[in-house]
Amino acid sequence: MRLRVPLLFASVAALAGAVTLAAGGADFESRAALVEEARLSEAFAAVAVKAERPMPWPTFVDLRYREFKGDGDVAEGDLPRDPDAAIWLAILDREYRTQAKLLFLEGGKLPPVPEDRWVSLAEIEQEIMPALRHGAAGHVEEEIEAEAGELVARARSLYELSWEGLQLVPGATAEEGWGPVAPESEAGAHVAALTEAYRQGEAEAMYEAASQLGATLAGQAGYPPAAKVKLEIYLEKFALLKIAFFGYLLSSLLFFAWAAFRRKTLASAAVIVAAVAFLFMTAGLTIRSIVAGYLPTTGMYEYLVLFSWAAVLVFLVFYLKTRQAFLGTIVMPVAFLLIVLSSLFPSKIEGQLIPALQSWWLTIHVTLACLGEGAFAVGFAAAVLYLFRGDKPGRILPPKDTLDLIEYRAVAIGYPLFTIGALVAGAIWAQKAWSVWWSWDPKETASLVVFLVATAYLHARRLRGWRGRRSAILAILIFLLAVATLFSNMIFGGLHSYGV
Repeated sequence: MRLRVPLLFASVAALAGAVTLAAGGADFESRAALVEEARLSEAFAAVAVKAERPMPWPTFVDLRYREFKGDGDVAEGDLPRDPDAAIWLAILDREYRTQAKLLFLEGGKLPPVPEDRWVSLAEIEQEIMPALRHGAAGHVEEEIEAEAGELVARARSLYELSWEGLQLVPGATAEEGWGPVAPESEAGAHVAALTEAYRQGEAEAMYEAASQLGATLAGQAGYPPAAKVKLEIYLEKFALLKIAFFGYLLSSLLFFAWAAFRRKTLASAAVIVAAVAFLFMTAGLTIRSIVAGYLPTTGMYEYLVLFSWAAVLVFLVFYLKTRQAFLGTIVMPVAFLLIVLSSLFPSKIEGQLIPALQSWWLTIHVTLACLGEGAFAVGFAAAVLYLFRGDKPGRILPPKDTLDLIEYRAVAIGYPLFTIGALVAGAIWAQKAWSVWWSWDPKETASLVVFLVATAYLHARRLRGWRGRRSAILAILIFLLAVATLFSNMIFGGLHSYGV
């Protein structure tokens, strides 16, 4: 593939303009200290900004800071350790924005950057992109083109950290979109006052001007509701989903300790921790749904988190009915591992969903499928415990008949939920999204296999009298196949690949 460097180079050149390489010696540390003293983000706590989507100012600051920092050590560049100071200084100081080494590049991904290094916007324009352009006479790897494109996107994000680039004013209509602050507006006057206070080095005056600017921006028509802005801030600040993650881990460890030491207090503590973590997970998913404007059913990250939530929900329901805490020794580690897997996928909230994802049938499809798979997880736990118990006498594990009955009931509950969600609602959604009811997509085919195996399980139980070991093996197979459907599109591609 031929690298489209001329186009990428033109993108950076058009953004950065005629910047010159720094002569060195700029006192960026003292400027950052001034911005920190001014507490500007505190004044902007209720402000929203349009980036990939309209988002609260603190979220925007964190997003851009992580984008610039990457995996780099800030001690080796000009990026302050305080994200607020870094972003505000880039906005207020053009020299800092263009000359300071603010972007970390991992060595070896681009030919002009053989080693890890921090670079400035000026260096990208005058050194790196020209080197890529002149070195693109032949055919190069597709990965290099992708890395060059990512670098252009990061450079664009840095360049747009200016009053002319920040999208702070919503348009009169949704079609108009957001735009920058107009210099002749009331907000523009506050921007000018803030900029002048920065030039004079007056931290208190900077805070006053930023406070007035923030109040003016937050009072605009068409602005996101203040409650929604605060909810997203709380979602980031309190990290409810992360608390649930550690709660699942702690609950798993307590269940293991109970299995090892056989103390009932450990079992009670494990269940309580699981229930509390479940409540945090529920709160986190609810707030995320309100902020995003849609339920968490549109990507692999959300699917895995929802699957984990459903597994714990079904486990807690079965515990309340049967008081068999031993199920938690399997279900809680499974739920924890699902959250671990979710961390491998992008977790950011999408501002605009593709048309295929803008359907309530998708929500029904994914939600019911997750609930069905959560029930299969409980059946899997009972089946594993059944096989582990075998014919050994003892009071540690529940009786074999009890485990066999829990396994059957869990699969029987999961079967209609999975069938309606994964197959029926999925087919309706596919027809609306792709104008075809069934396309033998890898995930569709894998879901059909799960349905057939679950059907065989119920048939064998009711009509063939299967019990015990044979039915336990089938219950385990159902869950493992259900997990395999999650990753079938990653391995074989297909229409569901958008969710990765």
